Amino acid sequence: MTFSAFILLAVGVAFPYPSVTPSEFQSGAFDNKRIKMSATVVDGFVDELDPRYVFFVLRNSGEDVYAHMLRKFFDKPPESLVGAEVLVWGISHPPVPTHLYAQRQFVIPNLDALVVTRPAPDPFAAPDISTAAHCLPAELSALGRLTARGEVVAVWNGGKSVLLAVGDKRVRADLATETPPAAGERVVASGRPETDLRNLNLSRAVWRRDESAPAADLPSPEHMTMRQMHTDKKSGLQAFVLNMHGRPIKVSGLVRSLPNDGIPGKFICGDGTFDITVDASAAGPLPSFGIGDTVEIDGIVVCECSNCRPSEVFPQIQGYTVIPRSAVGIRVTARAARPLPRSAWYVLGVLLSVLGGVVLWNRSLKRLAAKRGAALAQEQIARAEADLKTVERTRISVELHDTIAQNLAGVAFEIETAIRTQPDGDADLSGHLNRASSILASCRNELRNCLWDLRNDALEEKDMDAAVRRALLPHVKGVALHVRFNVSRERISDNTAHALLQIIRELAINGIRHGGADSIHVAGAIEGTWLLVSVRDNGRGFDPNTAPSVEEGHFGLDGIRSRVDKLSGTFEMESAPGRGTRATVRIPVHQEEERR
Repeated sequence: MTFSAFILLAVGVAFPYPSVTPSEFQSGAFDNKRIKMSATVVDGFVDELDPRYVFFVLRNSGEDVYAHMLRKFFDKPPESLVGAEVLVWGISHPPVPTHLYAQRQFVIPNLDALVVTRPAPDPFAAPDISTAAHCLPAELSALGRLTARGEVVAVWNGGKSVLLAVGDKRVRADLATETPPAAGERVVASGRPETDLRNLNLSRAVWRRDESAPAADLPSPEHMTMRQMHTDKKSGLQAFVLNMHGRPIKVSGLVRSLPNDGIPGKFICGDGTFDITVDASAAGPLPSFGIGDTVEIDGIVVCECSNCRPSEVFPQIQGYTVIPRSAVGIRVTARAARPLPRSAWYVLGVLLSVLGGVVLWNRSLKRLAAKRGAALAQEQIARAEADLKTVERTRISVELHDTIAQNLAGVAFEIETAIRTQPDGDADLSGHLNRASSILASCRNELRNCLWDLRNDALEEKDMDAAVRRALLPHVKGVALHVRFNVSRERISDNTAHALLQIIRELAINGIRHGGADSIHVAGAIEGTWLLVSVRDNGRGFDPNTAPSVEEGHFGLDGIRSRVDKLSGTFEMESAPGRGTRATVRIPVHQEEERR
């Protein structure tokens, strides 16, 4: 026992886990609780759907419980615990209806939570499979491991399945080991018994060489046709002949499919009416053959049949598989007429291509020239439009700066002079002058922003996310800016884009200048036919009901509402003192709207 297991046992003594039986476990009374259980391991295997896990079937008082553990904690084959008596700690996990294994699971957290109280017996000392000859299918699982001794007469399924000759019986063993025995070896195999109602088989079997196992007494291969293999001799009706299982035969047929990388050495043969599968995956290198060639197969017949399940009255036969005992068991007897070699087709294809190219050359050149000319013209027009826009915006900005901006600066200077020189005690005059100064300052800010917009290329950005960042960066220095504008530029006209950038800039500047914000979040998205824009800051906030109005010289919010109204949209403000501000703009936008 490891030190960790000793500590776990000591903790279990100090803080006892309840010991449960399978019936109590299945009742659900201990779901999501820590429990322990004494049981015998009757099966162990790696999960085929998720190889990260190993499963154990624990049996107590004739009832079974499924337990699983991460494979990385169990570095031995899970079959090595079959037959061992164990004490396990873990958690009862309730069934998940949507999961493939929709049943209650015993979750074992690690290897220290699984203590072997009695080691597993030697798997090869299990009773002989003949003891199960008269058992019903439902009784087989209670027998535990059984053994079969005999000579390997066939190996197939990539070495995962072998057929043993045990006297006059044939026992199929599906192996849990990676290395199979070779055909002709005498072995003993140990595994869990299953039946297809005609033969006893072993699943998840292990094997070892046993020279004392009886050698196979196989008859000489019988020449048969595929029709004979699929016809009942007594009635003459089409049917699978069950006594074909395990018989050596020689059969000829046309190759209907070739081996591929997914199933190496496995292909289909047929006679036009009946097909059989040939599995030479364990026979070594195969001779060269192609589809339509006639081959003769010398091998052992396996009747592929599913094992008995409670939901099946009679297991279904999938067909015959013939397993050659070596590569020489496949012989090509006739070659099919082959089409022209690939090189001939290549030369012919080249000639036809050249001929077709000569015929279509002029037409292709004309179409190509037309397409390239149209594309070049569109590109030149777009470049010219962009250049004209830039030149015109620059001209307008220069004129505004040299005329209106200078005049407004002069007016501002005169108002400031009037404020300084006004008579004392004239409150009305002072109020009017201060209000005029505020209004004029707001106008100068708006004009300055317009001049910046005219000289800025943000509207030429192909990405709205980049356009928003470019419009805000000069105004948010030292402030964390977060932009997530998931809107295609092509969905928004130039006028709408310009208005949006002005609205976002005004909201961001207000949050920084008046709210003292150090973080601005801008988001944009389209929902249906609406463009949603959100600007959020972490400033000190304000009461929207007492916000400064136009009469007090504050035009920012009124200007935003005016721009939104022109776009047939809506504008909402959410703010409170100490809680920041969030503004939301909704503007209708249509799929067919083109960038103008």
